Parts: sequence; C-alpha cells; structure tokens
Amino acid sequence: MNILRPKVELYAKKYGTNDFNKYCFFAFRQKFRDNFKPSLGKIFTVVIFCLDQDYPDQVLNKFSTDFINSYESAIVEEKDFNKIQNYRLKQNIMIQYYDVTAKISVDNPVLPNFYTSFSKEGLVLNQSPDYDPNKVKFSFRFDQVVKCKGGEASTLKQVLNPVIAGLFKDDECCISYLVDWSQKGSKNMFCSMFSKKWKCKADIKIFQSTLYHYCLEQQIEKIKKTKNAYGSLNNAKMYFLERAAIISSLKDVEEYNLNSVWDKMNYFYQIVVEEKKSIKDDLYLSLQAFDKEIGNPKSGSLGGCKELLGKLETEKNESRMFFWI
Repeated sequence: MNILRPKVELYAKKYGTNDFNKYCFFAFRQKFRDNFKPSLGKIFTVVIFCLDQDYPDQVLNKFSTDFINSYESAIVEEKDFNKIQNYRLKQNIMIQYYDVTAKISVDNPVLPNFYTSFSKEGLVLNQSPDYDPNKVKFSFRFDQVVKCKGGEASTLKQVLNPVIAGLFKDDECCISYLVDWSQKGSKNMFCSMFSKKWKCKADIKIFQSTLYHYCLEQQIEKIKKTKNAYGSLNNAKMYFLERAAIISSLKDVEEYNLNSVWDKMNYFYQIVVEEKKSIKDDLYLSLQAFDKEIGNPKSGSLGGCKELLGKLETEKNESRMFFWI
C-alpha cells in the first residue's frame, strides 16, 4: 500500500490535483499474480478511474455513493467467506474489544481499544502498534474459539450494563465469539472502530472472514491429530466445549464450498478436501459421543440426539450405496 500511494500522488499531479480530487476515484485491491497459477500468491494493485469533467456535482456525488453502497453490499451480504478478502498476518486492525475480565467502570467507562493482529496461531491484542510483546493485553489461540463463524453481538450487549453497551459500535459493526477459557465458556466481542457505518460493517465482516479461516484450519488439524491418537473421534474423552467446537467445525467442513476456492494447491483447501472424505462418519461418531457425554449414565438416558443421529446414519448409508453403484 505504501508503495502504491506515491504512484497515485504522481498520477494526480500529472492530471491536475484539483481536478483529480473532484473527478477521479481510486481503490486498492488484491489480485492473483497469475489467475492461472493462484499458488503464486496475490499482489496489491490500485485502480484509478476518472469521470468526464462535464458531469455536474450531482452525478459525481451519486457515483461515489453508488460505488460505496455496492462495495458494502458485496462484502456484508456475501455468505461464502472464500469470496471475501482477508487481513494479512501482523496487519494492525483497530478494534473495540469486550472481555468479561476487562473491568470497565460504569462511572468512568474507558473502552479497551487495541491494535489487533492475526498470527498463524491466534489473535493478539496489543497496546502498542509495533507488536511489543510486553504490551500484549489479550491473546488466544484460534482453536479456543467454539464456533469459527462467530455470532451476533446483540445478544451479548443485552446482558451488559446499558451504559457500557452503548459505548460500543452498532450491532452490525460488531461480532461475538464463544471462547474456551480453561473449560469455561466466555463471550468476547470485537467491534470495528471506523466511524462511517459502511466502513465498519465491511471491516468487521473481513475480520470475521479472516478469523474463520484460521480458526477452521486449526480445528481441522486438531481433529486429524485426535483421530490419529484415538482411532476415531468418539473414542477421545472431551469436555463439553471441546466436543462442541469439534462438531461445529465438522459442520463448517460439511457446508464448505470447494468450488469457490481458486487456489487448489492451498494448504487450507487440501485439509478441507481430506476431511470431507470422512465427514459423515466423523460427524456421526462425534454426535454419538456427545450424546453419551451429556446424558445421564445412572438412568441410561442419552442426550437427545437420537433423531439427528438417525438422519446422519441414513445419509452415511446412502452415500456408501452411491459409492458402490
């Protein structure tokens, strides 16, 4: 980005700075170096487009508004995270953060705003922009997140003190996650700090997409290690949140759209493809174990997953019949 900015400024100077500021628009974007070889990675490019100088201010303003609305809709309304850009590793993102351990005074509330960045292992919230390890305030691994897609922030805000809840950005600019802290669930919330609504809505969706990919990757790796160690997922003893995270991740793998991935050589794509081969069995065995774990061993009752297990067993048998046919 810093390399591209001087080139935009040079073009503006040649075009005429005043006219450039009035009639021209530019946008930074990521694109593959070679669309036929996605494994070569992506690069940043800048697109500059200038409108005819005969256009009145009304048309110029409408173009700007329509462009912003289209960008916001393309990001916010997209359900497939493969089609949404992700933040780079160690890219600083300014975030409002809520954690139950962060004691916020109602009389003199100060929101914890952090330089937040993604690392390969987890999320780091720092009080310093230069990644000073001594100023890290919060951090957690992605495999501690119980549901990689996250959830709405409104339900969490409803249980907060209204004074504190009102200091955070609007619901559509925030997302919450259930995090496994030493076998106890804790709801955390992240909100974009952009003041303009369209920016904060797009920003938090990109944050959500980035966390989803890193989280699901770690969960799949954990599933693989568990199967190697115990033979199958139902043989491993797990506590409630750990088992719930596994089941949630398996559902994400089941619904994952492989057709929307460009780079078929990507490591993440490869492990999703591999897990999909055994997804019906893994889901069935995980739910079967979950059913027993939350049931009452004294009375012999199970946890209430009988109907879902029956449906999965039918799907498993149908898929095997299709394979042999």
